[in-house]
Order: sequence, then structure tokens, then C-alpha cells
Amino acid sequence: MTSKTLITLACLFAIAFALLGLGHCGYGKIDSMLTLENKAASIREEFPGVEHIEIGTLALLLDGDSSNSILLVDSRSPEEYAVSHIPGAVNLETLEAVKAHLDGKADPPSDIIAYCSVGQRSAILADQLKKSGFETVSYTHLTLPTKRI
Repeated sequence: MTSKTLITLACLFAIAFALLGLGHCGYGKIDSMLTLENKAASIREEFPGVEHIEIGTLALLLDGDSSNSILLVDSRSPEEYAVSHIPGAVNLETLEAVKAHLDGKADPPSDIIAYCSVGQRSAILADQLKKSGFETVSYTHLTLPTKRI
């Protein structure tokens, strides 16, 4: 083999080993970050002042709410809302939109529950609502719990 071929092969091996090393370290971190449990825990840590409720608890609350005292806020985009949403939910993505929705209501809701796909957007909105003086605010997500096999 020529010296140019040897240098090329050495460079390719070095690059391959470097990529394998990065992949081994980097992908493991990414993989652990992307689990639903880790994301949910991260959101709870980021917003400790806002109550998180499980989707099953939300179903029970909505089933028992004959007085319609719960405002269910879908904090996802209008496009996501159009595809699917919980019956009775209103699509309000921002604090200002929620305030506008409630403005002039004679009988404000006793509870506001925000939801989204993973929990990040609903936690942000719930936190903003809480900081704006709304007392009974919580959030949830629509992602089904999963276990790794």
C-alpha cells in the first residue's frame, strides 16, 4: 500500500472511532433525556409551584363536574386542537388569551386545568396563570405513559 492509502485508512479509522465514542456517550444521554418519565420529572422540577395531575384524574374530575366549574384549556396550537381535543376544552395558548376568554364572565371557573401533548406548554401556561393571581390551576399532558422494553 502506498503511504497516501495508509494515511487515508488511518484517518477513516480515527474518524470512525471518534464517532463511535461520541455516539456511545452522546446517544446514551439523548436516549435517557427523551423518555417521557424524564421529561415529566424535568417539567415538575421546572414548575414546582404548579400542580400536575394525571390524565386519569382529569377524566374523573371532568366526569364529576356537572356544574362546569372547570375551565379546561388546550394549550396546543390551533392545528393540533383541530386534529383532536378533549370535548369541552377551549383552545387558548397564552395567558392573554385565557384572560380575554374569562373577561366579563359572570361566573368564573373554580379550577383551570391546562393540557398539551407532553406537558411543557401546559405547565408554562399554568405557571403564568398562577403568577397572575389565578389560585386553582393545574396542568396535565395527553401522552400515554409508556414503558421501555
